[in-house]
Amino acid sequence: MDVQGKPKWFLFITIKSYPHDPLPGVMLDAQRLYKVLSDNADGEILWSQWLNDSLATKKNILKEIQNLGRASLSAQVIIYFGGHGRRIDGASYLLPYGAHWDSHLRDMISMEELGAAVEKIGVEEIVLILDCCYSGGLLGLATSLTEDLLQQVDKACIIAATRAQRAALEGDTGGVFIPTLCEALTNPLLSNEHGQIAIQIAFDWTVQIIQERVDAMIRKLVESLEQQGQHIEAERVHENPVYKQKPVCICRRDRPIFLTRVKPLVIAGDSNG
Repeated sequence: MDVQGKPKWFLFITIKSYPHDPLPGVMLDAQRLYKVLSDNADGEILWSQWLNDSLATKKNILKEIQNLGRASLSAQVIIYFGGHGRRIDGASYLLPYGAHWDSHLRDMISMEELGAAVEKIGVEEIVLILDCCYSGGLLGLATSLTEDLLQQVDKACIIAATRAQRAALEGDTGGVFIPTLCEALTNPLLSNEHGQIAIQIAFDWTVQIIQERVDAMIRKLVESLEQQGQHIEAERVHENPVYKQKPVCICRRDRPIFLTRVKPLVIAGDSNG
């Protein structure tokens, strides 16, 4: 029996051209994820929009999120943000295009502002992926984007690349989290009998294997700093827990959200019957 997936709406937001700390790998990660989701989509893609660099202003980001309210109730909405995150006085913020570390808070996107925009999307399934430092701060707030959103929609999933007090490792070729998540979303071992892969299952698999890759990336960074004679900085990176990236997720576990579909594995039976 063929099981039809939900129609999909994509919004991808990427900022690599920050004035003082560019992120050349962000676009590569976004493209990886988009390719996996589109090539293996569990359902028809009805709409997709990219906001890259100069288009990813605070005004445009919040406007396009609100525009996702045009999606039908039966749709699945996937929002991806790749860029810098900021932690100020115990609160997490997203840095849109034009913002920098010393920008006024009004030029950043607070979790409350993000929540107010997302809660206007009246669909059954919402997947929000925040691929930035300190993004886990979102999940610690009792805002519409956590408790109320999970109650209002049939299915919702919010994924942060790392915890509230921790950085998300990023290099010129991308980060650690998104490539690993992409592997999970195309792994037939994680699919059901119809070949569908749920984001909850993919996330759990990603968390299981990402630590080894994070440790390897930290070792490479430390070695590079040592070779440059930056011994104090190398020691700081090695010892500081802020670099120990750990993804986090909040979602309903009783109802899987299927993002991709692959060819399911066929388990051969005993030839003797």
